[in-house]
Amino acid sequence: MKKLFFALLLVVSSSASAGNFFSVVAADNSTAAAPPSGEVTFRAFTVANGLGEEFSPTIRTINAPAGLAEGDTMLLVVRQDIAGTLTWPSGFTLVASVSLSVPSTEIVSIAQKVAGASEPATYDITIATGGYPYIRTAMFAWSGAAATTPLEDYTATAYDTSDGYQLTHTAVAVGVATGTAGRKLIQLSCAKPGSSQTITHTPPASFTELFDQDEMGVSDYTDTAGTDTGDKTSTFTFDGANDATRWAFLLALTPL
Repeated sequence: MKKLFFALLLVVSSSASAGNFFSVVAADNSTAAAPPSGEVTFRAFTVANGLGEEFSPTIRTINAPAGLAEGDTMLLVVRQDIAGTLTWPSGFTLVASVSLSVPSTEIVSIAQKVAGASEPATYDITIATGGYPYIRTAMFAWSGAAATTPLEDYTATAYDTSDGYQLTHTAVAVGVATGTAGRKLIQLSCAKPGSSQTITHTPPASFTELFDQDEMGVSDYTDTAGTDTGDKTSTFTFDGANDATRWAFLLALTPL
């Protein structure tokens, strides 16, 4: 299956070499460029989590990140524990959606938008599903990325619980292709334990942690040369041995 997002050819593949992961990998068709005039900088985040309504559709409202400005790149992350059609707020485009069914259904999806001159104070995410879905949402914003095609590449990987009960679980994001000098690499990872736990997230080496709550961690790093193609590993530490499903995304934002 091939899809075209922002003039990138996305190759969706399933790997069974380790027997416990499904990978979605995007191929980058850009070439390395001269160092940028500016730097992509983290702006802010906002979250909205909780149990959804019993009727369908369920609507989750999230505030815009503080200080959001025209041209900012916005990433909206949604986790849902019941399958259902997700409708993004106006202007957002799906980047990746990865589903696991072991031990139960859990879906993590990311959408992207470049902020316009007049953005609303809040955004509604709609999920058409029955039951009582638990929906976790978070929105992140970065300034200084290219306004037309800020996302030059990404990868997405999910891991089931087959590594067993442990105090720590890793979430490995497959590396992105060589790209633009000065790009910002963003690693986003999630974990869902088999039972209630206190969880601490540790970002990959050289990455700056931006967010660590609600079983999610987000960090970023400036790839000065645009040649860092290595896998990025974050770690979730639990307060008791547990099994856990995990997701790891790596995204590259092109600077202005």
